[in-house]
Amino acid sequence: MKHLKTYASVLTLAVASIGSAAQATDLIYGSYLSPEHGNNKFGMERFMEEAKAVSEGSLSFQFIPGGALVGAKTTLEGIRDGIVDGGIVVSLYHASDLPYNSVITNLTAFGGDAAVVAGATNETTLLNCPQCMEEWANWNVKHLGAYSTSMYKLLCAKEVTSIEDIQGWRIRAAGATGRWVNHLGATPVNIPVTDTYEALQRGQVECTVGSLSWLKTFSLGDVAKYVYDLPSGAYFGGSIANINTNRWESLSDIEKKAIIAAAPKAVSGATVMGYIGDDVEYAETGAAADGITINTPSEEEMAMVDEYRKTEADLVIKMAQDAGIEGAEEIVNAFLANLEKWEGIIAEIGHDPAKYEEALQREIYSKLDM
Repeated sequence: MKHLKTYASVLTLAVASIGSAAQATDLIYGSYLSPEHGNNKFGMERFMEEAKAVSEGSLSFQFIPGGALVGAKTTLEGIRDGIVDGGIVVSLYHASDLPYNSVITNLTAFGGDAAVVAGATNETTLLNCPQCMEEWANWNVKHLGAYSTSMYKLLCAKEVTSIEDIQGWRIRAAGATGRWVNHLGATPVNIPVTDTYEALQRGQVECTVGSLSWLKTFSLGDVAKYVYDLPSGAYFGGSIANINTNRWESLSDIEKKAIIAAAPKAVSGATVMGYIGDDVEYAETGAAADGITINTPSEEEMAMVDEYRKTEADLVIKMAQDAGIEGAEEIVNAFLANLEKWEGIIAEIGHDPAKYEEALQREIYSKLDM
């Protein structure tokens, strides 16, 4: 433990103190992602800076990225046990531990505009799904916000010009995206995204399902030179704004209000500035510089995507009901209604981070109780 503390002191990203350090409540947040990943750079860091500012220096943070304290599959337990006070929880690695939240995560086929999906996900989870919040509480986590990735594509070590090319291939796909990969005629391989580079490099998989920006943020552009621009869902439901419940209960009302006020910064930063912004930037400049070839699906293949999506809502409901999850249909219907609502909101405000944060505050966070 001593060497971890030493390493943490080197990696600590301390948000500047206001007032006496002795009076500040110091919180430790961990991330399995590199410091430059959008979830960290735009999401976690903006969240901590905002909470610090709103609390007028009563809160301070140590941020320890790169998996030094918690990994992709251990952050949930790490928050529960107080190893960290908060961090990025990838809920799809905990489907059996978070079954109600997984009902929403399993709707991956409805991934699209990440700002729309993140808005719908957070409104559903925080306001329409008390069972979801109870699950987080059972893990000693006060959940306050999830992000959405941008639309997934196929990022491959070999060129793909049609779905016929990938028949029998091994494709890295976690959670519900595995169903999609099976539907395409390939074999899903469930490994953490942080292990994908090595898997592609060694030929353990031919492709991964993922966001375009992963070619930069996970350096996959070194080993995956081909992109097949086939819409392949998205991941949403990962907790990026959260805090250990015991720590939450120890905070003053001012500090709690500051944490809630900062949550939209985490959601907007990771989703809009991170995934959407990074995808646009990489498409405009990075792909050509890295020698990436991007191929476009046929109209018939795009129509197949639409047909697949039509069956997914009913399938997710049935899977949940078969697993004994009561109220699954209500959760799915709430998500789909919120998806339509947020499509209208984003049509008006676009992807302006400040306007998006205002919408999140107005539609969701102003309605939360401490």
